[in-house]
Amino acid sequence: MAVIFVFAAISLATASGTHWTQLFAMFIFAPVSVLGGFLYLRVTDSTKMV
Repeated sequence: MAVIFVFAAISLATASGTHWTQLFAMFIFAPVSVLGGFLYLRVTDSTKMV
């Protein structure tokens, strides 16, 4: 999450024009990616126990 957020913040600071894509990456895509990774690990861990 931190990598996505940092690169989007750098892009936001250096870009001119609209910043919707950077804001979307920072506040939507990064947290959803972390949630997806957590769920993936949770599902794969539960299948290994069987």
